[in-house]
Amino acid sequence: GGWVRRRLPRRLLRRLPARLPRRWWGRWPVLVSVAAVAVSALVCAVWYALDRPPAARICPPPQELRVLTDPDLHSVVHHAAQAYTFSAANRPHGACARVGITVYAARSSDVITALHDLSNVWQRPPGYVARPTEGAAAGRAGDSGAGAPSAAPLDPQRDVGAQPDLWIPATAADVVRATEGSQDVDLGRPTRPLGYSPTVLALPAPLHGRASGSLAELVDAFLDAGAGRRVRRPDPESTDAALLATDALYGRERAGSVERRLAHDGPLAPDGADLLCALADDREADRRTAAIVPEYLLRTDDPKCQAQTRSPRRAVYPDDVSPLAPVALTLTWEGADQSSDTARTRAAGLASFRQWLGDAEGQRVFRAAGFWSRDGTPPPDARRTPDGPATLPSPATATMPTPTGLSGTLERYRAASGPGRVLYLLDASPSMAGLWDGADGAPALLARSMEGLGARDEYGVWRVAVPEDAERPYDTGLLEFGTHRDRAAAQRGVVARARPTAHEADPYGALREAVTELARRGAERERPALVVLLTDDEDNGRAGGRTRLEALLRVVRESGVPVAVVSFSSRGCDAGQPDQRIADASGGTCLDQRHDRAAELREAVARTAEGERGSTP
Repeated sequence: GGWVRRRLPRRLLRRLPARLPRRWWGRWPVLVSVAAVAVSALVCAVWYALDRPPAARICPPPQELRVLTDPDLHSVVHHAAQAYTFSAANRPHGACARVGITVYAARSSDVITALHDLSNVWQRPPGYVARPTEGAAAGRAGDSGAGAPSAAPLDPQRDVGAQPDLWIPATAADVVRATEGSQDVDLGRPTRPLGYSPTVLALPAPLHGRASGSLAELVDAFLDAGAGRRVRRPDPESTDAALLATDALYGRERAGSVERRLAHDGPLAPDGADLLCALADDREADRRTAAIVPEYLLRTDDPKCQAQTRSPRRAVYPDDVSPLAPVALTLTWEGADQSSDTARTRAAGLASFRQWLGDAEGQRVFRAAGFWSRDGTPPPDARRTPDGPATLPSPATATMPTPTGLSGTLERYRAASGPGRVLYLLDASPSMAGLWDGADGAPALLARSMEGLGARDEYGVWRVAVPEDAERPYDTGLLEFGTHRDRAAAQRGVVARARPTAHEADPYGALREAVTELARRGAERERPALVVLLTDDEDNGRAGGRTRLEALLRVVRESGVPVAVVSFSSRGCDAGQPDQRIADASGGTCLDQRHDRAAELREAVARTAEGERGSTP
C-alpha cells in the first residue's frame, strides 16, 4: 500500500480511505498490467491506420508469374527470381509483394516446337471447351489441325508446362526459331543479353601443348593423350549449350563420326550440372573424362550432387563455340481472359522483373553465379579456372549462331542418333565350312548380334561367295536390305538359309561395294551406319591383295562408314594386319578369337541401331 501511495497524485490520495481493504491491494498490479497492454494495442492500431499507405494495410495475394528457361540456366534464374521477390522493386508500396515468380525449365527443342508449331494446343489442350467470348479464337485453333495428342508427338502442357509469361532462352537465336511459326502467342522483343558464359572443355588433367583451338581439335588432343579417356556433353535436344557445342563439333565432319567419338552407354545428361554430378559419383570416370559445359557451372558446387568432392577441372576455351547469352522476352497469349486489374498488375510485374534483371541488382545475381557481364568483363573469380589463356576471349564480341544453322545441326544430330543401317557381309567360301555350325559358328554369331536391332532400323545380309563370272562379288539372297518388323523371323531365316558354298570369296570387293552403298544412302540424311564383315581371312592373300587393300582403305576412309571386322583367325586383329587396318581406317573395330566376339559385336550393332526403342509406337 505504501508503494502505491507514494506514486499517486495528492488530490487523489486525499480522497482515498486511510486504509484500503486488503483484497484491493492484491488486485492492483493485475489491473495496471491489463491497462498497459490495452493502451499499447490502441497506440499500435492508430499508428498502423494513420501512418501506413492504404495498399499495405491488407495485402492481397501476389499475382503469380511463370518464367520458362533453359535447363542450364534454371539455377541462376531461380536465384534471380527469389532475389527480385524480396526486393524493393517488387514492393512499390512498402509491405506487399506485387508478384510471385515460379521458374521452371524444359528441353529447349521441346520449347521451340511448342511455340513454333503447337501454340494453339498449348493454350487450348484437347478436350478444352471454349467459353462464349472465345469462340472465334477456339475455332481458328481447331482449324489448324494440331488437335489430338495422337497427332502431335509433343504435348506442351505435359512435356513443357503451363504457358509461360516470360521466356529466358540461352540464345537469341531461339527467339527467331520460335517466332517463324507462332500463331496464338505474341513473342515480345527480347532484352539485351543478361550476361555471357563461354562453353568450355572442362578437363580433369592439363592439356599439354594446346591451350586454344577449335572444339574438335581440343577434343581430339585430349582423347589422343591417353588410353581410356572420354569426352561427354549433355543432350543437344535439351540444352542450348550442348547444341552450340555440337554445331561447332560437326563443322565439315559427318555427324555420325562425331557421335561415335562421343558415344557412351546410357542416356545423355539433361544439363551440364547433372553431367558434372554424374561424373562426380564415379571417381574413376571423373578422373579420365572431359566435360563440355558452360563455364559458370565450374565456379560453384551444385547442391544436388550427392558426391561430396569432385575432381578439380581446368577450363580450355574453344574459339569456335558461341557462348550462352540469355535474353528475356514477354509472351502474350491470344484471348487470355483476365480482368483489367489483374492484367495491369501482371504487366507491371513482368516489366519490372525484366528491367530488374538488367539493372544492378539482377546483374549482381548473374555475376555471383559466374557469368561474364553484359560488356564482356570476366567474373571477379575468373582465376579460379586454371590453365585458361592469359586473356580470356570476350563472349560479347563472339559470333552468334544463326537460327538456320542450329536447326540444321539439330536435324543432323537427330538423324545420327535415330534408326541405323547395318549391312552384314558373310564369307561363305569353302574354308568357312569348319566355322559354320554351333553356337559359335558364323551364322549364329551374326544372328545373335541382330538382337540390338529395332523395327525402324534398316539391315540386310550379303553372302560373299559367288561364281567368278558373277556381275558383283556378293548376292543378297540371305536377307534383303530394309526394315524388318519381325526381327526374330529375320534371325531364323538367316540361319536357315546360310550355307557354305563352293565359290571363293572376294571380301575386299564386297567391302568396297558395301561402304559405298551405305554412304550413298546416307548422303541426304545422316544416319548411323555400320558394315559387319565375318571372315576367316583366307582370301586376304589372293594375287594383288596388297594393291587391292590400299585401294580399299582409300574408299573406306572417304566413305565415313565404320567397319566391324569379325575375324575367325587367331591373329586377325594384330597391328598391321589387313583386318585391323580396315577397322582403323574406317573408325570401326576388329574382333578376333581373343575377344568376346558375340558380346562385343552385339554392342557395336546396338550402338548403331535404335534397338528396342525402334519397336516402341
